[in-house]
This record gives sequence, structure tokens and C-alpha cells, in this order.
Amino acid sequence: MNQEYLKNQLEELHIAAFSEQMERLASACFEGQELDEKAWLVLDYLTHTGIYGDHTTFLVTRWFWNQEKTVAQSRWDTFWNRCFLPLSMMERRYPRLHDAPWLLPVYWVFRVVRIVCREHYKLSAFRREVTQERYDHIKKVYSAAGIEMR
Repeated sequence: MNQEYLKNQLEELHIAAFSEQMERLASACFEGQELDEKAWLVLDYLTHTGIYGDHTTFLVTRWFWNQEKTVAQSRWDTFWNRCFLPLSMMERRYPRLHDAPWLLPVYWVFRVVRIVCREHYKLSAFRREVTQERYDHIKKVYSAAGIEMR
């Protein structure tokens, strides 16, 4: 394999630091070396949440990357922010919006009805899971792994 090409691709994708951290962690684990605090933090995260993370981590990360990095304080804030997503996020759930973005208000109504009538339990679960403390912990883990969060 062309190591120079791989290094350039990792740099271009802005994941070179993450790759180096994961290589160091794997090397330390498999060669029996002593792990530092950052390595233990990342290893603990990987072993408890799996390589792809868990649902809570996904929610917290997605929420803070797509919002103003503040935790919704009231029930109405949570409801409002979960129901009225921006067009870019709504297009993922409703592909028709790619061709007809002017239908966004109609799909917002569909989403509100679905959440209120069928998925009301998700709002309270979301408020319990998305906290500033959880975000700070995930940010610390990501930083230790070489991932920069906005």
C-alpha cells in the first residue's frame, strides 16, 4: 500500500489525528504497553458503547452539531426543536423534499402529528439523554481520540 497516498487522503478528510490516535491505542493494547489517561478514556468509550457508539451518543452529537450547542431548557423548546427541523435534516426523512422544498411546512405538520400522536415518549427520553454534561463527556472523548467537534 502507498503510505504517502493514505496519509494525504487522511489529511484531506481531516481524520489524520484520529487515525494516529487509533494506531497508538491499538499498538499499546496489543503490545502490552502502558496506557495514558486519554487512551483509557477512548478505550473505555469503545468498549462500553461499541465502535459505532450508542443511541444516546448519536443523539447528543447530532443535536449539538446541528444546533447552537445549548440544551433545550423547557418542554416547549424540546418539542419545537424536535418537530421543526431545518430543510437539510427533513430531506433525509422525507426524500420528496429534495424535489419540492416548498412542501416543508406540510411535512412539518406531518411530523408534529406523528410525534404528538405516536411518538410522544421520545420527547421525554430526548430531554433526559441530551444534557450538557453528556455533551462535555463526549467532547472530551472525541478530543482524546483526535476528533475535533465544532
